[in-house]
Amino acid sequence: MRGGLHTVLFMAALLAGCAEPAGNRLTVVAPGHFHAALLQKESLEGVNDTVKVYAPRGPELDSYLETVESFNTRENSPTSWVEDVYAGDDFLEKLPEAGKGGFVILSGNNRDKARYIIEAVRKGYNVLSDKPMAITSQDYAVLKEAYSEAAGKGTVVYDLMTERYEILNVLAKEFLSDRRLFPTGADTVDIMDVHHFYKEVLGKPTLRPAWYYDVRQQGEGIADVTTHFIDLIFWELFPGEAVGTESIENLEASHYPTVISLGQYGMSTGETAFPDYLEEYADGAGNIEVMANGDIGFDVNGTHVHIGVRWDFMPEHEGISDSFCQRIRSEKTELRILQDAQTGYRRELFISTADREALQDVLSGLSDRFPELSAVDAGEGCFRIVVPSEYRSSHEDHFSKVARRFISLVNGEGLPEWERTNTLTKYYITTEAVRTAERNYHGK
Repeated sequence: MRGGLHTVLFMAALLAGCAEPAGNRLTVVAPGHFHAALLQKESLEGVNDTVKVYAPRGPELDSYLETVESFNTRENSPTSWVEDVYAGDDFLEKLPEAGKGGFVILSGNNRDKARYIIEAVRKGYNVLSDKPMAITSQDYAVLKEAYSEAAGKGTVVYDLMTERYEILNVLAKEFLSDRRLFPTGADTVDIMDVHHFYKEVLGKPTLRPAWYYDVRQQGEGIADVTTHFIDLIFWELFPGEAVGTESIENLEASHYPTVISLGQYGMSTGETAFPDYLEEYADGAGNIEVMANGDIGFDVNGTHVHIGVRWDFMPEHEGISDSFCQRIRSEKTELRILQDAQTGYRRELFISTADREALQDVLSGLSDRFPELSAVDAGEGCFRIVVPSEYRSSHEDHFSKVARRFISLVNGEGLPEWERTNTLTKYYITTEAVRTAERNYHGK
C-alpha cells in the first residue's frame, strides 16, 4: 500500500507535465516531522501545486504523504498538491540544482538539519527550515556559513518562527513599545515552559519518532523550544534592530534529565525496545535519561533574561495540559502571558500598571486592526486583556502565515539584515548554552 501511494503520486506528477502552472517551486527534503506537512495545510498563492520530495523510505515519509493527502481530500477547502517523490538513501545527492524561485522545506531529524540547509543553499535553493536549525556548536558554524553563502547568492534562509503570529504575542509587542508603560524597555524577562512527551489527541496517542529521545538527533530542551522564546524577546523588545552576539553578556546555563522507562518509551513511540543509539543514556535500572530540562540566563541590551524549559513524560492529572508563563517587567509595568490551571490552560494576557490611561490608549490605537479589544480589571492594578475569539488562531494556522511571509521575501526584498543577525545570535545563545550546561553538569 505504501509503495502504491508513492507510485500514484509520482504518475500524477508525470501526467501534470507541461500543464503545471507557473510559480515558485516547492521541494520537501526528508520530512521527518509533521510540521513539514502543516506548511501545506493550505494552498499557497504563487506556488506550483506539484511538489518535489526527496527523502529516505520509511514511516516518516509515509506519514507526511498521508497527511498531505488528507488535506487534498478533506471536505472543506481541499488542497490540490501533487507529490512527485524520490525515495532512497541517496536522496540528498539526487536533489537537483534549484530553478528560479525554488525553495526547500526542512522539518525532521535535527542532527543533519544544518548540513541539509547548506547543501540546499549551495544548489541555489531558498530554505524554509523548522526549528531548531542548529543543536550543536558545530551546527552553528555550518549555519553561519550557509547564511553567508545565501547572502552571496541572493537567496533566503528563514527560520520557521510561528509564535510571531500568535495574537497575544502581537499584542505584547504593542504594549512593550509604549514608553509610558515601559519607559526604558524591559528590565527583566522570565519564561517557564512545561511540555509532555506523551500526549493524546481525541483519545489517541500522538506517536513520537524513535529518535525523539536522542538529544544528538532531536536536540536538548535548551536547544529546541527556547528558539521560539529568544526570537520573541528580540522581536518584541528590539523590533527591526539587529542584535549581534556582542550584545549578549553573562550567558549561563544548566540542564538535568527526565527519566524515561521502557514502558513509557513504548507508549509514546510504539516501539518495544530501546534502540542501540539510546544505550549511552541508560541509567543502569532499565531506564534512559533524556537531557530535556534546563535553564538559560543572559543579558541583552540592558535586559536580563531567564528561560526555563521542562519536559515531563505526561501530566500528573487528567485534564492538565502543557503550561507556560512569561513575565516581562519594567519599573512601572508587568506584562504576563499565562497558560496554566488558573486560565484553564488557555493562554491569556495580563498587564499590571498604575497608568490605566496609557493602557487604554494602546488598546484604542489597536482598534482599527483589532476592534473590540478590552481590558477587564482583575484587581490590585492588574488587567486581563480580553481578546475576541475571532482573533485567536491555532498553532497549525500559523504555519501558512510563515510560509506566505517567506515567499514574499523570496519574491521581494530578500532577507532583512536584522533577521539574519538575530537568527544567528539566537543559535549562538542556544548552542553555547548547551556547551555551558554540559560543563556545569559534569563539573568544570
